[in-house]
Amino acid sequence: MSDKTPFQPGNIRGHVYLLAAGYLVYLTYEIARDCLGRSSANALEIGGMILLTAGAALLGFFAWKQYHTPPVFDQEPETAPALEEAEEFDALPEELPPEDGEEG
Repeated sequence: MSDKTPFQPGNIRGHVYLLAAGYLVYLTYEIARDCLGRSSANALEIGGMILLTAGAALLGFFAWKQYHTPPVFDQEPETAPALEEAEEFDALPEELPPEDGEEG
């Protein structure tokens, strides 16, 4: 059994994928219910059901994959550059004495 909590605040993308997959399943159900109520379906409705079902399956897979990925805030932060490296790149240019031909 995994020791992860069911809701991880840093993993919002997985929850959005899951909600989108649920909505596509709902739309597929609505189309199928309409087709079964009329006892006939045309090719466009069948194609729409297949496309919505495939999209829901794909989004469900993405949600599952996001759930099993560790959240960003649990990862170790990257090491900051050393102070010596940071001093090499100053934001302001160095002030140099004016050359002979320049007035300053």
